[in-house]
Amino acid sequence: MKKFIIALTVIIAINFAPQGSFGASSNASWSMAGCTPDRRHASSAKIQPPLDYSWDTGQEGSIWAVPPLASGSACYLGMSKPPEKGIYQTSIQKRVLSSGSIAWEYKEAWWPWALYKGDLICQGYSNEKQYSWVRRINGESRATVWEIEWLRYTIGAIIDGDIIYSLSYSDVKDDNDKDQRIFFFQAHSAENGKLIWKKSYEHNITMVPWFCIQGDYLYGSIFKTIYKLDKNTGAEIWKIQSNERIGRGSYIVGTEKGILVNTVYDRLNCISPEDGKTIWSKRLSDYESSDPDNCGMPSGTPSILGNRVYIVSRGSKDKNQPKVVYCLDLGTGKTVWQVALQGTSTIEGSDIGHTTTVANGVLYTMTEDNSGLNTKLRAFDPENGMLLWQDSIPGVPNPSEMTVVSGYLVIGMEVHRLEHKETDPVKSDFSYRCYTNIGVKPPVLYVEENELNFGYTNEKKAISKKIKIQNDGTGELSGVLTSDDDWLFVSPTQFSGNNTEIMVIADITKLSPGIHKSAINIKSNGGKKTIPVLVAFGGGQEPQAKSEKVVIRCSETQTFKKIVKLSGYNHGDVTVKAPWLIVNPIVFDGEDVSVVFIINKNLLSKANNTGTAQIKSNAFKIDLSFEVVGFSDPMTIIMWIGKDETLVNGKKVKLEAPPMITSGVTVVPIRFVAESFGVELKYEASTKVISFVTETGKKIELKIGSKMALIDGTPVQLQAAPQIVKGKTMIPLRFVSEALGASVNYNASSKQITLTKPGCK
Repeated sequence: MKKFIIALTVIIAINFAPQGSFGASSNASWSMAGCTPDRRHASSAKIQPPLDYSWDTGQEGSIWAVPPLASGSACYLGMSKPPEKGIYQTSIQKRVLSSGSIAWEYKEAWWPWALYKGDLICQGYSNEKQYSWVRRINGESRATVWEIEWLRYTIGAIIDGDIIYSLSYSDVKDDNDKDQRIFFFQAHSAENGKLIWKKSYEHNITMVPWFCIQGDYLYGSIFKTIYKLDKNTGAEIWKIQSNERIGRGSYIVGTEKGILVNTVYDRLNCISPEDGKTIWSKRLSDYESSDPDNCGMPSGTPSILGNRVYIVSRGSKDKNQPKVVYCLDLGTGKTVWQVALQGTSTIEGSDIGHTTTVANGVLYTMTEDNSGLNTKLRAFDPENGMLLWQDSIPGVPNPSEMTVVSGYLVIGMEVHRLEHKETDPVKSDFSYRCYTNIGVKPPVLYVEENELNFGYTNEKKAISKKIKIQNDGTGELSGVLTSDDDWLFVSPTQFSGNNTEIMVIADITKLSPGIHKSAINIKSNGGKKTIPVLVAFGGGQEPQAKSEKVVIRCSETQTFKKIVKLSGYNHGDVTVKAPWLIVNPIVFDGEDVSVVFIINKNLLSKANNTGTAQIKSNAFKIDLSFEVVGFSDPMTIIMWIGKDETLVNGKKVKLEAPPMITSGVTVVPIRFVAESFGVELKYEASTKVISFVTETGKKIELKIGSKMALIDGTPVQLQAAPQIVKGKTMIPLRFVSEALGASVNYNASSKQITLTKPGCK
């Protein structure tokens, strides 16, 4: 016959996760102390850092490991006063979140289980009648709606819809007076408290188990056994044995992709909901206990956001190594990022399990420091592990879970009295502490540089510049830096402080010749900024040398344009030594550059007709020499039809053959006109071909008796064929004037012909 022992010692470590799009409910408030039924520790509650301390409950205390329940504008706290005659004076206080003031107090209760239709479901103990109970009380009047007598230790409770699920145990003695422990999974109606089903398991252990609800099933662990039960009937679907004991304080977490279970070896396992087989396993640290089957040290519990898992490691064999917060891929268990929690270490015999919480896109963690007497509350960016905010708190988390609701975060703390820490841990001070982000001014990121230009370099080596990150707001600024390319580095990549100097390094050895653009991205708790980065690399080679002589006829200077094309990337400039030579661009930096030269004719003269230019870049060194030739004075020739006299720039000159009109076409002596304009005439008697080259370089060919002329080999029809009169070759006036670049004017009444050429100076 088994003998039941009714005990008042309470061992509770229940977890919470706000409900919302991340959990099983539809808003950011909790329906139970702990979490949503799947225990994913995630919420849409708006509690964005930085946070500020708001209030605490002082030294009145809290029952060990009773997590706060918060919803809307109030929280429900399990309180206790030091024992009187061995009996704790317990109560549940409803406090206003904005002030911490007590709205009401319900005595003899100590654990707020859940909120249901505005009522509170809680557990307590009647000192007068000497029994434990679970009650549903009216949320305003505190009148009892229903009561269940409760004779067992309670481990955890979950409300899922209209059903309250609980896990508890009783200690018994068998017929041989040996200790036995019987565990009970139970389901009660939240409406009336009636028992729906109960499932019991006998285990000879002292460690407490945990459970969660995922979909239509309950998943629970006891020692090294994991169970899957039908949540509607309690029927066992399967059970599997683990090689390692499930960690104390580490809650089983349910997701559609897998059930997450952490062990005393700090090994996080993801098992299939269908058959319990391992999908993936991740060793978070090399921590090992000397007695893993009986050690009481807890392990961390993960939180879930989307396809990411967040969890804090237990510690390390090397006590100088800090704990680590991990971000893992839910499907594979692979590490997405990890951040060492500086100032923490393994504290044998004193550590507690750490539960992460994600709220409104922020990851919160609590870990005690190396002394085991103080705690660091931290907020991270779940995307990249960037530290957003942190605060130091006296004491250690107890429980390690955080309750969040829009604008507030409530935690339970235990402050050890140093003189009793080793001999009498009961003489610790337990309290609740509330933080808020309401009215808290955040840090503001300020970086003076809006761009970072390294300029040009032709050396294959790393170059660097500095930027300064400052806080233009309040609190402490922290963040991370990344670059868009593997040739651009920042150091450090993380910062925490209000005036941080960052080194930006461009590794030129990784670059090809050309202009390279990238960016530095700063993401902080005070905002974001992207700084464009530019660097030009010449390639590190000696430039190719070239030279060229450019000859320009004076008559071409008005339309002259010399274009030098530089292929590929070029960074350099142009030096010009000639006042009449204009170049664009003078300085260049880019791909396939074109350098253009033109002439300012107003600064050109016969005495100043030469100059040089040098194009120098990383790829080319081109020396150019320029010379302008063919200078001439303005010329005016006046002739008259039939007269052998003419005026050349006002001077009389006698013609051997005067201009004449033949067949309606005016013809003039070609040699006289050409030589007057400075053009040399050639005549080949055997072919009767007259030829000359104009100032513009065109070659003119005419043949006596032929109406066909050639201009640079191209046939041109003449008005009349060249002919010889008095031993002089006569050609059409219009053709010779156009060929020589002169304008012509004819006065019919006076039969005067005027040829004008402006000349080139």
